[in-house]
Amino acid sequence: MKIIYIPELLALIKKRPGAFLRNNSILELEAYLNGYKFHRFTMEEVPIQDIEDFNYFRNIWIYDRLKIENKEGWINCLFTRAVDDKEAFSLFFDLWEEYTANT
Repeated sequence: MKIIYIPELLALIKKRPGAFLRNNSILELEAYLNGYKFHRFTMEEVPIQDIEDFNYFRNIWIYDRLKIENKEGWINCLFTRAVDDKEAFSLFFDLWEEYTANT
């Protein structure tokens, strides 16, 4: 079985979000990624470094990049800069591209 790691998965979702989600929604993306991470954690002997890197991105880097001190969840962090769910979805991918370009 071929493992699709988070960077590859996010590239696929960004390219064709409708193949993975009903809407371009940060809330749906979060739910999808939570299910994906749960599945990965249940697999034996599969490296999870990409998940740890993603957790750093969403739990530390986003806050630092957006200069937000109140850490009430990465989704709420995005909503401080986005007017709606769709804009937060777009902002997420903009930040992800910036993060991966610099790491």
